[in-house]
Amino acid sequence: MGSPPSSLAKYRAHIQPLLIQAKTLEDRARKREEEAFRARKHKRRHILERRSKRLYVRAGLLQEEADRTLKTSQSFDALRQHNPRRGILVRGDAGFGTIEDVMLLTELGYDFLFKGYSPHTARVLAKEVAESQWVRFNPILCVATWHY
Repeated sequence: MGSPPSSLAKYRAHIQPLLIQAKTLEDRARKREEEAFRARKHKRRHILERRSKRLYVRAGLLQEEADRTLKTSQSFDALRQHNPRRGILVRGDAGFGTIEDVMLLTELGYDFLFKGYSPHTARVLAKEVAESQWVRFNPILCVATWHY
């Protein structure tokens, strides 16, 4: 399945531009075919036909990339739906606790606990939690409960 993207939303947003670009290339390829059909000189016709084929190949590659992106996105959705118990404990060095990793695990619907990359990451995430979501369970320590 490959490694997950850092943000599923960004990953999904990448699909539409790929499809638009593929369609644009297909339109250009059709125009080259029409020009080749109208061309009087054999050499010019041959050049335009080659250009048309190249554009179709590039459009096909973009379409394949969009299909792969969609399939990967759907596989992560399926993983999320078929795995209702997602409590995991991730223990890694500080390099793993980046904001991108936190957002990915959050988007995948996992509950997790790990050391952050920096105190800045913890502050940024803590600011996103409303004051009413903090629950005091120890006189010294407070934690946030995440509601999705």
